[in-house]
Amino acid sequence: MILDTYTVEISEDERLETSSGQCIREEWMKDGKAHRSGGPAVIVRDRKTGEVFVEEFYENGKLHRDEGPARIWRDVSGATHSEEYWRRGKQHRLDGPSARVVDIRTGVVTQEAWYKDGHIHREGAPAVVFRDGATGIATDEVWYLNGIQDRNDGPAFIKRDPQTGVVFHEEWLSSGGSYRQDGPAVIFRDPNTGAITSVEEMFFEGNRVDSQRDFNQSSRAGPKP
Repeated sequence: MILDTYTVEISEDERLETSSGQCIREEWMKDGKAHRSGGPAVIVRDRKTGEVFVEEFYENGKLHRDEGPARIWRDVSGATHSEEYWRRGKQHRLDGPSARVVDIRTGVVTQEAWYKDGHIHREGAPAVVFRDGATGIATDEVWYLNGIQDRNDGPAFIKRDPQTGVVFHEEWLSSGGSYRQDGPAVIFRDPNTGAITSVEEMFFEGNRVDSQRDFNQSSRAGPKP
């Protein structure tokens, strides 16, 4: 049986600050590339306590892990506060978000993103979600298909007030550009009441019209034969 032979490099890592103020980076290499079978190829730990804060799994120089996240960040308590799933150098996961961030104080997942083969992508639900760490309210939701902002059954971009949960900003997008079959493609609302305060980019029967007045006139005229 032939075993893998690695070179392990040890260096200082200045990305993190700990109680001791010093971290060391351990990197496993094979043929000049970050690589390790059965464990993380990059480990960042506290020089004094040995606590592990960062783990990254690589295969032939590319972030990769068959089962579980390929990049893990932990806080000083050892709790995971962010993780990313990668496959052969591309962010990817089919059965859940490929990236997530947790507010350690509250346990709320504050950021989630879905990727498929390196492209931000999710069918039937937002591909990017941001939540308020205190209230847990989803403040931002963005729909993507194959890396392009797109949604055909509602707004592709939504913003909510973190306290009231009221939607105060909506944008309808298709294939990355503003589009709506009938109505405004951009809507602003009062964050307390939800009442519409302004609209932009009006559409009628899929065609852009210049103003609310033009939209009203087109609506009264009825659909074109």
